[in-house]
Amino acid sequence: LHTAPFDLPLAACRRRRASSCKVHPERAEEEREQRATPVHESTATVEQPRRTPFARELHVNNLPDGLLADVFGRLLPCDLANVQLVSRRWLQLARLEALWATAFVVGTDKCVAALIARSVAPAHLAATSGLAISRPRTLTDRGLNAWVGFFEGRLRSLCLSQCRCLTDAGLAAALAKMPCIENLDVSWTHFSDAAAASGLPPKLRSLDVHMCDRIGDAFLRHAACDCHALRRLDVSLCAHVSDYGLAALADSPAARHLRWLNAENCSRLTSPRLAEFLGAFPRLRHFNLAGTHVDDAATYKLASTCSRTKVECVVLRNCPKLTDLGVGNLGRLSRIGSLSVAANHLSDAAVEALLANGLVVRNLDLSRTLVSDHGARIIAASSQCPCCVDLSWTCVSPAGVAALRRRAVLVAADGTANTAVSSDAL
Repeated sequence: LHTAPFDLPLAACRRRRASSCKVHPERAEEEREQRATPVHESTATVEQPRRTPFARELHVNNLPDGLLADVFGRLLPCDLANVQLVSRRWLQLARLEALWATAFVVGTDKCVAALIARSVAPAHLAATSGLAISRPRTLTDRGLNAWVGFFEGRLRSLCLSQCRCLTDAGLAAALAKMPCIENLDVSWTHFSDAAAASGLPPKLRSLDVHMCDRIGDAFLRHAACDCHALRRLDVSLCAHVSDYGLAALADSPAARHLRWLNAENCSRLTSPRLAEFLGAFPRLRHFNLAGTHVDDAATYKLASTCSRTKVECVVLRNCPKLTDLGVGNLGRLSRIGSLSVAANHLSDAAVEALLANGLVVRNLDLSRTLVSDHGARIIAASSQCPCCVDLSWTCVSPAGVAALRRRAVLVAADGTANTAVSSDAL
């Protein structure tokens, strides 16, 4: 029936299927003769493959409830409503409130109208606090306003990444209807300073404007004035962000709460002002300044501000003004979860200055630097040896990798300059 054309009536489809199931007379006679002939005793019988206990365990119904609920959590609301018809167990798992905390919907205006008209699982969507668009390229202002009106201001998280059909007026109108939103992701969109001029949600804690080419210093000034509880900010690859915007953020009340900052490849940030700005964020735990003009003075200011706190991640990759002395200034910190200084002109002196004061670092990225075997031995001889070290495209030989291996350090050393690392050393 599925292969028949849809324009044929049901009776015609049944006749076509019945005619296709008829057996030819000659073929039917051959089958009767084969059934009548006795099977010889010496004929080898083909054994059917037996299902092992391991094969029976691979059935989807044998999965634990936690794993099956995790699979259901990645479905669309319409699919999550359909799986409730399979069995009673699936019905109970699909009705968990945790699965409806974030609705991953198809970002088309027609699908939005259809789902709202049918009210798919309205009892569960009433408790939904997050919305993420799965196919964002066809979502327009009309569809976004329909979704925002459907949730009636209950949303706490909104992801509009890559929704390039949305305009400034549509985004501003949608944000005006969501005063309680806390997490906003408008990366890879046409979100600009004009949309932020109408006001940002005051309770915003996480803001992601990654790769928004229309974002500038005016946006950071609006965020500094409206979002006093901001904890996470991503302005990476925003070419128009400069020192003036970051200065407005550093002078605002939001600077006391900011813990996560990503300003990767913001080329207009200069080194003298970065040294002043980093001292204005006392609770900063994760910052990414890769591809910027960070110099030794900026790292000294950072180490002085966060010397008594635990820094989770520091990314200073591809900073042309960073030298061995600047990396050594980071050794004044007490603990770093992950440190990346790759693609810089660093030598073994930087490694020695970094680990001289007993810095505890779990993951250390030294790829594409001038570190040699002497630097690898310094890392292996340190009292607080890192758990993972990346020495790809460096001057470290297999002897240096073996020295780290004896300290049970996970080493990545692909493409070393001297010779290829052997499999035994890895």
